[in-house]
Amino acid sequence: MSEREAKVKAQVKVYVENYNRDRQYSISHEQVERCLAAVGVTGEITPAWHEEPDLKALADAQFLVAPRFNPSLIAQHGKALKLAHCINAGVERCMPLDWLPHDAVLTNSSGIHAAKAAEYGLMALLMLNTRMPRFATDQGGQRWQPVYSTPMAGKRVVIVGTGGVGSAVAKAARGAALHVTGVSRSGVPVDGFHAVATSHELDNVLAQADFVVLACPLTNQTHGLMSRARLKSLKPGCGIVNLARGGVIDYVATADLLASGHLSGCIADVFDPEPLPWNSFLWTTPGFCVTPHISCDSPAGYVEAGLAIFANNVQRFLQGRELLNVVDARHQY
Repeated sequence: MSEREAKVKAQVKVYVENYNRDRQYSISHEQVERCLAAVGVTGEITPAWHEEPDLKALADAQFLVAPRFNPSLIAQHGKALKLAHCINAGVERCMPLDWLPHDAVLTNSSGIHAAKAAEYGLMALLMLNTRMPRFATDQGGQRWQPVYSTPMAGKRVVIVGTGGVGSAVAKAARGAALHVTGVSRSGVPVDGFHAVATSHELDNVLAQADFVVLACPLTNQTHGLMSRARLKSLKPGCGIVNLARGGVIDYVATADLLASGHLSGCIADVFDPEPLPWNSFLWTTPGFCVTPHISCDSPAGYVEAGLAIFANNVQRFLQGRELLNVVDARHQY
């Protein structure tokens, strides 16, 4: 390492913003220090809580890492920032990016959820094929009403979103002998899918689906994507899994179509708002299974995996190399 490189690295300043409501995934000084050390970077690390910010440290920081951000605070005090990293994958709450300095970038932790997403997605598809949401409803009403299903092999699943979560579910579904079609903005082929269609072809591929898995980011283009009309256009008996965001689907229409029997079941892990209010109709909708946003997160290793991407990008920034997982403000992911 040259003397100049050592001097630059010694001057690295990192600000960490934690939130009380995300305490399970709070980021410690030691965790950041270890991840930076793994890529040969040292510097000054200042963890703080959202409720008690260290404004001087934020003003001096080149790098910021957090599970979520305070845009107004950063816009006012984070003028030296070059890179902000979200420890999560979803960044819809960060939009628009006008709170960042004009020469700064936002990166996210897309890709760290694959293992859990694959397990949850496969579990949900197996449950839908077996009609488990229906049986859970029947159990609550002490009703013995057998419904028989054919094996899952050869049935068709459409996965909307071919990023880290979508591709992980695709590989698991393909391993279970399902035919897997992905849908993305570009339609570029992705490993794990038999085929990938563009978003303009969505209605054509949905018409063939036995199951639909939503795994796309929430953007202006995907908000309300699964509208009442689109849900009604699905073939009778289709089942739905939502791993995206609550705003991607019309849950009122979903409940109505479950009641009519047009949809066979829905397993949802995401809602708007969250937590799901105690008086929401979704808690008691027959054939609707609620899980409390647990599909992709793990209490072990989640923060470290996100910090590994952050540390890699700090190193890349210092070396003048291309950054990973840069969020595109135009596409909002």
